[in-house]
Amino acid sequence: MPHAGYERSSNSNCQHLFVFDSGATHHIVGCEGLRSRLERPPQVQQVRGIGGKLNVIGIGDLYVVDTEGRTLVLSGALYVPGDTASLISVSCLASLGMQMLFLSNRIEMRNDSKLVFRT
Repeated sequence: MPHAGYERSSNSNCQHLFVFDSGATHHIVGCEGLRSRLERPPQVQQVRGIGGKLNVIGIGDLYVVDTEGRTLVLSGALYVPGDTASLISVSCLASLGMQMLFLSNRIEMRNDSKLVFRT
């Protein structure tokens, strides 16, 4: 079962559901207000999800702020308009050396044992 939490973006007031997905190959965001530094993909790109194939309109960095004011930067997030829940790729974060601790009521992310984000 995926872990999820509501977080807010540092560049918008949009409240959006983020699902931490261990099977996702990219961070995916569907709420337009949550993206930052959006660039068009170099070629037509689609991602396959539960609802089928979805078109990627842009790629950019996503800034998500936790309830204690810490900012998590999700580099290379894919913008897929209309997606109701955004995916945070656990494998992308792990490839950067992040460690995730899934607890009964929250998720903690650490880098070199330092807490960097909490849902």
